Amino acid sequence: MAIYHFSVKIISRSNDKSVVASAAYRSGEKLTDERQGQTFDYHKSEVAYSEIFLPQNAPLEYADRSKLWNAVEKAEKQCNAVTAREWEVAIPNELNLEESKILISNFAKSLAEEGICIDCNIHWKNGNHHAHILGTTRPLKSDGSWGDKERKVYALDENGNKIPIIDESTGKQKIGARGRKMWKRQSIEVNNWNTKEKLTEWRERWANMVNSALEKARISERVDHRSNANRGLIDKPTIHEGYVARLIESEGGISERCELNRQIKGQNIRLHEILRELAAQQAELDKILQEEWDHDERLRKFLARRADFTRATGANADRIGIIESRERYAKDIAEQSQRIQSIIERRQREADEARREREEAERRKREADEAKRKERERIEAQRRDYSRVREPNRGFSR
Repeated sequence: MAIYHFSVKIISRSNDKSVVASAAYRSGEKLTDERQGQTFDYHKSEVAYSEIFLPQNAPLEYADRSKLWNAVEKAEKQCNAVTAREWEVAIPNELNLEESKILISNFAKSLAEEGICIDCNIHWKNGNHHAHILGTTRPLKSDGSWGDKERKVYALDENGNKIPIIDESTGKQKIGARGRKMWKRQSIEVNNWNTKEKLTEWRERWANMVNSALEKARISERVDHRSNANRGLIDKPTIHEGYVARLIESEGGISERCELNRQIKGQNIRLHEILRELAAQQAELDKILQEEWDHDERLRKFLARRADFTRATGANADRIGIIESRERYAKDIAEQSQRIQSIIERRQREADEARREREEAERRKREADEAKRKERERIEAQRRDYSRVREPNRGFSR
């Protein structure tokens, strides 16, 4: 069954992470971080595909993984700088390796077209085909040099005017070193790569590409990037288990993540059972209400006919007309009573049938319990008989 997994995270120096080390691990290569002077060697047999995709204005030398990520490390000056963004995606097991390469490369190219240098790698683990896609966080200028992640602009008030910086000691606007007035500024990101809207767009794009690949492979399975709540589903979603959890289970252990998913699936099954019971009860209630409504509707029509007859005949209606009216009234009442009696009898039959089934089940249970009791008594009697048998004399006769 094709599953949807799409997560985005950042590689940051604040977590003591080197983007060169991250790239070496994901590509299974040996790379040297020139800033730290460390070499990272992660040879992985599971890396089935590795390729770099560059935007049009990127230097061609960035096609070399080592040069790309060392250039990123050199461009960042802060100790807590965000050096890369990673997209981790699950590849449907229904797709073969060649189909997976096409899927991942198409998604990577779409990211590169947004101005991001992309380093993508497929890890082809048994039952856990996935890809790690690293992307740069700084935009590239037209000359191929790294641009700024954000720019400073004047902060404006509700009227669109610049906001002065006030000196608390004087209550007047501060003056800079060159005699210039000082105004409040704010930082604005130069692109939308960090927005929630962009993340939603990436998630939907990946889902559409996966479904397109499944369709081309003539596979009926489909994935959906939306949450259960957004899809109108009441099921509680399961969590991503991952390779380690499945490995623990395959070796006979119990993974906490797999166990949690089993509990969630069990809760979803019970939830649907409850909903089916509620639906059946609601259908029965609707049926009863419909019968009562039909009865009330017939009664309303009868009363309307009687009122029409009363108005038509008036106080001087002859005896024959009154008798006919009473006969029709009696006939309608009899029909109503008969219909109500049939409903009561039907419900009584249903109740009797349910009672008989319940009594039959209880009788079978009593018979089974009695059979078990007799069997236990027989075994106990045999045991007592055996215990009374004397052992033979083991001495020698004289």
